[in-house]
Amino acid sequence: MRKTSLLLVVLTFVFIAASTLLLRNGQAGQTPQDALPHAENIFALLSSSRDNHRPEQTSRATETHSALKQDLVSKTGEKIVEVIEASYQTTGNNIDRSSVRLMNLSNRNITAIGIIWTVKFTDMNQCLLRQIVDHRLHQDIVEAKGIRPFAPYEERVIPRLTNHSLDDGQKIESVAVEISFVEFEDSSGVGIEKSETYKELLSKRRGAELYKQWIESGYGDDPRNLAKVIRTLSSDELPINKELENGWAEIGASAYRQWMRNIHSSKGETALREQIHRQAQRRK
Repeated sequence: MRKTSLLLVVLTFVFIAASTLLLRNGQAGQTPQDALPHAENIFALLSSSRDNHRPEQTSRATETHSALKQDLVSKTGEKIVEVIEASYQTTGNNIDRSSVRLMNLSNRNITAIGIIWTVKFTDMNQCLLRQIVDHRLHQDIVEAKGIRPFAPYEERVIPRLTNHSLDDGQKIESVAVEISFVEFEDSSGVGIEKSETYKELLSKRRGAELYKQWIESGYGDDPRNLAKVIRTLSSDELPINKELENGWAEIGASAYRQWMRNIHSSKGETALREQIHRQAQRRK
């Protein structure tokens, strides 16, 4: 009923407009037939206005695909981590994100995992996308946030925001995921001996520790130095240390700095002072 009423209003408007055009054109010596195209233009204008308000439909649809998976097995044949399922999403010529669901079968707490995604293309080329999951970047962060290790027989879903664009003409043949290493709570592990990714993880942890020491030395267990510490946290300055020339160590230092910045911005100066004090007391 509402659509019918709206149509009648539109037709009435068109009739009045067309009549006005016919009258004016008749006075100018034009025939009614000459004026009809003007009425058709009104219909076209109304149609165009209606189309402009329609939401645009995107031609790029997001698709989800299953990935090939490979469990982590020790040298003795013991299955350490099972890859239960793995998938990735694509939009157009871009790999948007990926996700893997794991189960810890090692009977031990896992504190870090290395994951490698291998993307193979139909032109025989391939690329490796590495992912590190670290449950103990620094002990201060672990204790403050209550971060738990990956417990035995626990399942965890580990997402990754990939955002990897393919070259023009590249087509994916397959995507596979494997666990390159795991670290246990006692710092032993499987696959860590020759893993470059694990070395990068250790460098990040070292960078976090260096930044923590720098902040604590500036505080000196004296609350009057808190303003100085806050200024340091607000800057992009890092301690002068050759170890921080390693890019991964710099990432770790920056991560520790950001964590302390978040304490100050979300909880205030008192919470920051208490956190620094707790860290200093633990060191003693």
